[in-house]
Amino acid sequence: MHTGFPVDIVLLALVAGFLVLRLRSVLGRRTGYERPPMPEPTAAGGMQRPGGPVIEGVAEPPRSTRPVPAPHTVVGQTLARIAQAERGFDPARFLDGAEASF
Repeated sequence: MHTGFPVDIVLLALVAGFLVLRLRSVLGRRTGYERPPMPEPTAAGGMQRPGGPVIEGVAEPPRSTRPVPAPHTVVGQTLARIAQAERGFDPARFLDGAEASF
């Protein structure tokens, strides 16, 4: 059994102490690159809204022109099973996304 002085523990403690001192000297300093603080909301009604008309709505994603595989193929059957399980599933958009990821 090792009964000598634990030099490795002392060295690790010295390294940890050095790192703590270096971090303490760096963290919390202002360098001039900070963002300015956010303006306080107005007391009357929260944040001020910019003037102008507000257009609300949801943009529909562009429709794909990609042909969906025929239902008798393995890919077509798999896409049909996914469409049965997931209501908003669009096979053409799925294939576009799969192509874009690879």
